[in-house]
Amino acid sequence: MKKHKKSRKRSEKQFSGPEKPKGLTKTAWMGIFIAAIMILSVVGFMWNGNTAPDLDYNGHSFTLTQDRMFMMEHEGQNIVFYNHPSEVEHISIGGAGDVLSDTRMMYSTLDPQDEYSEVIGATQYDIKKVLDSEGTLFAYAFTEENEYNKTIITCSNATASVPVLYFRKSNLTNVSFDDGCIIAEAESEYGMIMLRDRLLYAITGVIE
Repeated sequence: MKKHKKSRKRSEKQFSGPEKPKGLTKTAWMGIFIAAIMILSVVGFMWNGNTAPDLDYNGHSFTLTQDRMFMMEHEGQNIVFYNHPSEVEHISIGGAGDVLSDTRMMYSTLDPQDEYSEVIGATQYDIKKVLDSEGTLFAYAFTEENEYNKTIITCSNATASVPVLYFRKSNLTNVSFDDGCIIAEAESEYGMIMLRDRLLYAITGVIE
């Protein structure tokens, strides 16, 4: 009988249920509260899309997109740039800016075999969209015979009234202007993208 009673007491002690947790101190609760407020603040900040403020430059307002590109409204359309104006303002384009802003018609040409033909084509397209909105006729061309049957245009065809914008791969990244021909040359595809932004900033008057 004694043995049976001891076994019963042991069983009751073993299955009496889990122990109640000890209460948290006021300091611990305060730490949890502060941590929760901080987490909710960060989530709210991200939810509202406030990843960066507008970045002004020379009186123009820019918005940083989710892809970390710079967007500006111009003539009723949103133009997206890969670089902020401060990142390409060092690129000198001489009198090319005035020509791009004032001309009513121009050709843009490149070698059909150019290694950067794809990024050049995208650059031409973006520039054409902006010039079209300003009433400037922008015509595609190539420097030699091509499978697209486009007009063959070189710098020798440039005139004061119908300038030529010639894109090409080079061993430097630079824009030069001579006798109606704008030569935009780059040593890398990223360099060509920088020239794309710099020329668009000139057309829109962001960088004079």
